Amino acid sequence: MGFLGFKWKEGEVKLYSISAALSGSFVGVFTAPLIVVRTRMQSEILNNPCNHHYNEKYGRGPISIYNAIKYII
Repeated sequence: MGFLGFKWKEGEVKLYSISAALSGSFVGVFTAPLIVVRTRMQSEILNNPCNHHYNEKYGRGPISIYNAIKYII
């Protein structure tokens, strides 16, 4: 019996190709939104260069990230 009931053996190109595709898809789906939030937070300083404005909007740590996600959605 092979991997997950398939007749694949360890070291076959099929197995590595599918696992690479799955892991790449997983990383893309879950990290792309975080990259959007990070970019938006970094570019916010260009809209209003006042540190007070930035700290007021994003100075609360993880809650700020959650609020930024809600605002983008």
